[in-house]
Amino acid sequence: MSSETFPTVGAAQLTEDEARLLMGRAFSAGINRLMVHGHAYPYLHQDGQRWFPFHPLEDSAFKTGPLDLTFDIHPDAEIWAALPSLNRMAARLSYAMSRGAAAAEVAWLYPEWEAENFVNFGADSVEPGAFESEISKALRRAGFSYARLSRSALAASTSDGGQLRAGQASFRALVIENVDVIDPEVLRAVLDAADAGVAVVWMGSIPERADGLVDAISRDAMVEALADRVQSDVRMVSSADEIPAAIAEAGVLPALSPLSSDGLRMSVARRQVVGSDLYFLFNESYQQQTDQFRIEGEFAEARLLDPDTGQALETNLDGDVLTVTLPGARGVVLWLAR
Repeated sequence: MSSETFPTVGAAQLTEDEARLLMGRAFSAGINRLMVHGHAYPYLHQDGQRWFPFHPLEDSAFKTGPLDLTFDIHPDAEIWAALPSLNRMAARLSYAMSRGAAAAEVAWLYPEWEAENFVNFGADSVEPGAFESEISKALRRAGFSYARLSRSALAASTSDGGQLRAGQASFRALVIENVDVIDPEVLRAVLDAADAGVAVVWMGSIPERADGLVDAISRDAMVEALADRVQSDVRMVSSADEIPAAIAEAGVLPALSPLSSDGLRMSVARRQVVGSDLYFLFNESYQQQTDQFRIEGEFAEARLLDPDTGQALETNLDGDVLTVTLPGARGVVLWLAR
């Protein structure tokens, strides 16, 4: 379970499409519970000032600091009338995308903890693709789903039969980027994954020093010894654009492969349930987009479901090729019976 709010800087009043884009971005990133935290209190202070936006205007009667807190929801706002339909849409997606278990082909190692490395859904930049990194773009356009993996989770992982298992999740590929220092146990887990047939792709230089100050000399020696093996056992790349090809060369394919050489325009989130797969396909733009997918593996039935109505949509399926057209800032649920 996870949740996300849409804080803003600048007292923004979101339009319906902007709210849909932010909500769809969150669902396509794997978040399956949303709390749209707008300030919905129309009450006035004695001097006539509204409570919102909680920021220090010269004539403001109340403030909490140098910045306002949330986007503005009130009965006169443009988005007010759309709230019931947005809530129903979000409720349907929350239900669908919390069935079964999340599924991703790629585990992507989290970098060191820094605020700028975390996903931002802030409403101060409601632009398509805002905050998306080059690696995320490359994986998404190639059709690969990914999950971020902490260093501690990787160190505790096990690998066999071409699968890296971390907790309840399993992955067929591991991506590592720009690591300056590393725990020897993490590096051992990387080698175990490569030895087990997991597609390990490394971008940037391989570290030669361990993290931390305790027992630094011996830990540095362990990292240096392991680094030589890593250099020969993993697939080294120099740019984000090379990562999908390196994964595919290892025999790992996305569940929905793009037919276009330009890659996918839409974002894809996947859930595995008993006997079937669920996908959320989302158009993170303000223009209509069309994508063609090749469905990998055997399936008995494919059906598109509209999260706005809960009804089935016409499914444009030719053999194993699915064509999906979505208006801007809209998504659709794909159900595949296996």
